[in-house]
Amino acid sequence: TVLGSPDTVKGITILTPVGTAQHFTILKWLEKLGLEATDVNIVNMDTVQAYQAMQAGQCDAVSLNVPTFFDAVNDGMVQVANLADLGTRYVDMVVANRKAVEGKADLIEKYMECLLEANAALQNDQEMATDLFMEFLKENGMETTRENCVSDLQRAKFLVKEDWKGRELGNFAKELGEFYVGQGQLDASAIDKFTTNVDNTFVKGYQQG
Repeated sequence: TVLGSPDTVKGITILTPVGTAQHFTILKWLEKLGLEATDVNIVNMDTVQAYQAMQAGQCDAVSLNVPTFFDAVNDGMVQVANLADLGTRYVDMVVANRKAVEGKADLIEKYMECLLEANAALQNDQEMATDLFMEFLKENGMETTRENCVSDLQRAKFLVKEDWKGRELGNFAKELGEFYVGQGQLDASAIDKFTTNVDNTFVKGYQQG
């Protein structure tokens, strides 16, 4: 399901928000084809603007997130790859600075309880999840159709307590870090942070339960 070849891709212009998961997807795609970032012209641009440029014929490819991705599919654009096709999956993370966490274990554990309770509610009520998703997008200036929101939610899995059992935290963060180091986007000294800054203290009970 991964499309493209060195001959057809080398030298093309790709628009994407640099430093994001969309950028990561492009780099993984190029790696799969045996190419490097220097073999193409990657231009930093916001998703919506990038797709508008694509429609205007100002580039050869774009890396999109939702809901813009669904608009592209509906407009007849061709998907050349996604992270699942490329052997990985994007997983959102809960991030905090040390000042917010240290000495506040009880508060953070309660926060995680609330988060997992909300996840369960969203997973079990797709109508409510869709309503909230559309409301969130509207508030952030990214209105789309209800159909697009439903399609996106069908691809997602909200992690609940049961999903944490035996789960190793930080795998995607480490993969992301190692990949960027390999691409020369990050200094190798940063790789240790992907181990020292992953803390399972606040979900340990779920993992062992």
